[in-house]
Amino acid sequence: MAVAAPLLAYNRHFTGRAGTFPIMAYNDAIYGKGANDYGFGKNRGMGWAIDPNPGHDPIDATINANLNTTATQVELFGWTAGSLLLGYAFVLAGGLVRADRLMLGVVALTFTAYFFNYFSGGPDFGARYWFLMIVPGVALTARGALTLGERMEDTARSPPRMLAAVTWLVVAATVTFIPWRSVNKYYRYGGMRPDVRTLATEHRFGKALVIVTGPEDPDYASAATYNPLDLSADAPVYAWHRDQPTDSALVGAFPDRLTWLVDGPTVTGQGYLVRAGPLPGADMLRLLGAEPARP
Repeated sequence: MAVAAPLLAYNRHFTGRAGTFPIMAYNDAIYGKGANDYGFGKNRGMGWAIDPNPGHDPIDATINANLNTTATQVELFGWTAGSLLLGYAFVLAGGLVRADRLMLGVVALTFTAYFFNYFSGGPDFGARYWFLMIVPGVALTARGALTLGERMEDTARSPPRMLAAVTWLVVAATVTFIPWRSVNKYYRYGGMRPDVRTLATEHRFGKALVIVTGPEDPDYASAATYNPLDLSADAPVYAWHRDQPTDSALVGAFPDRLTWLVDGPTVTGQGYLVRAGPLPGADMLRLLGAEPARP
């Protein structure tokens, strides 16, 4: 409560209401009233194409739960036998102590809390809303390995055998699953790429306004990743070439900065390329004014 209390003042400063978070006000304004509200409702959601059932109801929540369970089964440890295998076996075998029941309580509370929270119904980066289950997942798996090993008939040799089995699962995940996940799976995922960072170094953008052409996603989104939190910092600010009024507003917001025009990968068919710059803002606007406005 002490940590969360300052958020009330934060909310009031940005939204005018202590109980309204900026993200909620933003979603209400862009996607409609109640789009990101907690609970069930036909108005929930941002209109994403991957949402199989617009709004949020028990059917959507069940779909989300199934997807998150499947993701946890894969992502928790990356075991080919299933990351939840030992945890399931331990719980079904019985003999839980108080600490085990508390761990299951964390799982149940997390599940219940997010059952009523809207999501698109599509795949995501792992069990996105269930990360609080990591601790009980690991604890129950360890308890399962120890307990099941002790319950095997050959008690003198079973614990070492169980330890060996778990060790092999961990080694296999380290050799196969982790490198794939960290290096290959999300490399240029969704068209995102880091080229603009190299471009900024090569051309010494410095404290400039960099206007990026191409679709908002992925061309501008890839560049926006490198925007500083403080937009007055001595670093490039990347903006999207959406239309001429927006270009004028951008130049007006950063009147002291030189401007660059960078074409995104979707435009060039390869990587990011500098088309013009550095130019004073007025010259950049004249250059952009010769182009048709983009929707």
